[in-house]
Amino acid sequence: MRHDDSQQGGPSWNVRLGRRDSTTSNISAVSTDLPSPFMNLSQLLATFGKKNFTAKEMVAFTGVHTVGFIRCLFFRTRIYNESNIDPSYARSLQEKCPFVGGDDNLAPLDRSTPHQFDNAYYKNLLVKKGLLHSDQELYNG
Repeated sequence: MRHDDSQQGGPSWNVRLGRRDSTTSNISAVSTDLPSPFMNLSQLLATFGKKNFTAKEMVAFTGVHTVGFIRCLFFRTRIYNESNIDPSYARSLQEKCPFVGGDDNLAPLDRSTPHQFDNAYYKNLLVKKGLLHSDQELYNG
């Protein structure tokens, strides 16, 4: 399989198909072993630590959020209840994600360049425009 980020402006490379960490797939193990978008910094460090990630590696790994979208369900609490978010950014997200309903409405993880592989995701964190609580915790910590 060829991984091609040409539409995202990034590099391309050959990737072998299939998982390398297991020969079987178990949805319950995956669901309980993934970090939650609601975690604080100490919880993130502990979760990634179980996989032998250092804090620096964890921050680098979360850069995957430079592309992609996520459901309202996972960021609603942040945009209505948290103070560590740019107020105008929160208001713009509230238009897409009402206080009640709209759980499946999507927003980009990287508000600046959601279709480009770049460092804008990290720059957003510097100005309190991280979409997920867990992402903003990386910068705060």
